[in-house]
Amino acid sequence: MSSFNEMEQSLKKLSGASANVPLDEVTLLRLIHHYSDFITVMLRQLVKPYNLTDWSMRALLMMRADADKKGVPMATLGNITGESATNMTRICDELVKSGLAIRSSDLQDRRKVLLSTTPKADAILAQVTPLVWGHLSSSMSELSKEEITLMIALLKKLTIGAENEAKLIKTSTP
Repeated sequence: MSSFNEMEQSLKKLSGASANVPLDEVTLLRLIHHYSDFITVMLRQLVKPYNLTDWSMRALLMMRADADKKGVPMATLGNITGESATNMTRICDELVKSGLAIRSSDLQDRRKVLLSTTPKADAILAQVTPLVWGHLSSSMSELSKEEITLMIALLKKLTIGAENEAKLIKTSTP
C-alpha cells in the first residue's frame, strides 16, 4: 500500500463534493509532488553526513558539470538549480565559507561572479554521488528505460504548458 492512497481518497472526496475538480490532473500533480518530496528527503539524508544540503549538493553538481570553464556565473547557477538569486547567494556563501567553492570575477565582464568547486568539494562529490545515483536509480527501478524516456518527454510537455500558462497569468493579472 502506498502512502499516496490516503491522499488519493481525499482527492476523490473533493471531486465528489465539487463537480468542477479535474480529478486526473490534480491527482497527477499531487503524485509528482509526492514523489519529489520522497526524493528530496532521500537526498537530504544521503548528503547530511557530508555537511551538505540538498541545495548545496545540486549547486556543487552544476558547478562541477562546467568544470572545464573558469566557473559558473552565479545567475546561471540560480537558473539551472531553480533557486532565487537571494537563496543562491546564501547557498554560495555557505559553500565558500566551508571551503567547497571559490568565487571569482569573470575576466570579460567583471560584474559577473563565477563559482567553481574546490578539490575538497570534488573529493566529497566523488564519495556521495555514487550513493545518490544508486538510490535514485533504485527508486525508479519500477520503470523500464522506455518508460523513463516517455516520462521525461511527457513531463517536458507539461512543463512547457505550465510555463506558458504562468506567462499568460502574469500578463493578464493587474
